[in-house]
Amino acid sequence: MKKFLIILSLIDVISAGIFFHFRKQSWAVNFLDVGQGDSILINRGNIDVLVDGGPDNKVLRSMAKVRSPIDDKIEVVISTHTDSDHLWGLLQVIKKYKVELLLLSSPQPDLPLFKELIGVIQEKKIKTVLGEQGEKIEIGDLTLSIIAPDEKLREYGSKKPNASSTVVYGKTLHFSFLLAADIEASTEQYLTGLNSLPQADVLKVAHHGSKTSSTSGFIKIVNPSIAIISVGKNSYGHPNKETLERLKGIEIERTDYSGTITMKEGDNGKIKLSCEKKCHTKN
Repeated sequence: MKKFLIILSLIDVISAGIFFHFRKQSWAVNFLDVGQGDSILINRGNIDVLVDGGPDNKVLRSMAKVRSPIDDKIEVVISTHTDSDHLWGLLQVIKKYKVELLLLSSPQPDLPLFKELIGVIQEKKIKTVLGEQGEKIEIGDLTLSIIAPDEKLREYGSKKPNASSTVVYGKTLHFSFLLAADIEASTEQYLTGLNSLPQADVLKVAHHGSKTSSTSGFIKIVNPSIAIISVGKNSYGHPNKETLERLKGIEIERTDYSGTITMKEGDNGKIKLSCEKKCHTKN
């Protein structure tokens, strides 16, 4: 198991006097409104972790609303898989910003978009590792653990990319969250069988609320109090009515209704949600 102690690469930030500012803030998890796609920005002060980038340039505008306008660096970028509604916008971010570390999903060498990504990585000499089960990133009191894929899922994903999506479990001193990317029922059941799923306060619902994801067994183990659905106008029927029914009893927020949704530590250690528009979706 590899562990990336990103805090070691932040010595310059600390010595520059930003450490006090960092300590006075809590971590924010921003589920960005990028339309029909996924993008999550985790930040605290001038420290940023971006998971996916949505389908187009909208991610750049959404990020600008929740991070420092003078910060030209992103400490960690995680690409969960190669679908364009996750990767295209991420590519634009990597082109614009300096990236310290990139965790790459299962390679798709024949995919033009992936080839372009590799070209940018090589041109900008970005440190890149393969995101796989067991790896961890630690930044202060934030720990990000890669729950999937393992070797079997990566092999399966060579034919069905969603199956080998990178699943990220995040934990701070005050809350936890599971980012399920676009995994479907087969991967959820596989992870459930391995007993490798953690409980999480907040679940980023898999595959935009598709009916092929969010199985009852998976939801029962994760047992979230809040479910976030990253979704925009689409012709797929996302989120599916059956999926919403399986999430019954859990508070639901949707980016198509609420815009960017931000999770922080609230009063008495409770999770506080704020929304770009209005937090109002209940189930």
